[in-house]
Amino acid sequence: MKALLFKSLAIAILLTAATWSVLLEYHSVAFAEVEIVIWQYLAFFVLAAAICMSIVFLVSQNNFDQTGMSFLAVTTVKMIPAFVVIKFAREQINETLAIQMGYSGFLLFLAIEVYFTYRLLNNKQKKD
Repeated sequence: MKALLFKSLAIAILLTAATWSVLLEYHSVAFAEVEIVIWQYLAFFVLAAAICMSIVFLVSQNNFDQTGMSFLAVTTVKMIPAFVVIKFAREQINETLAIQMGYSGFLLFLAIEVYFTYRLLNNKQKKD
């Protein structure tokens, strides 16, 4: 499962980087102008996703019946710092770009976390 965790994070990073490059091109903004915000976003989303997926994995190991609820709880709690990070980024760069980059990153990492949880639940059911 640890391999799935690392694979999931790598896929999320690649998809987010591709999406952000399209957004930067659309807004005609150079990478150097928003480099600090991009690294802040990426560090936050990778760290938050790694923590969330690790918690869900630990819960599935100890109490499989609560895996789905733990995913929902962790995701809900993760939303609060995500909104704070996006709010502070809006003050540093173009507001529209900050919002688009923040929410696209959040949604892509959320999609990968959902996929990770799905695989975790599906693998456990196959073993039973």
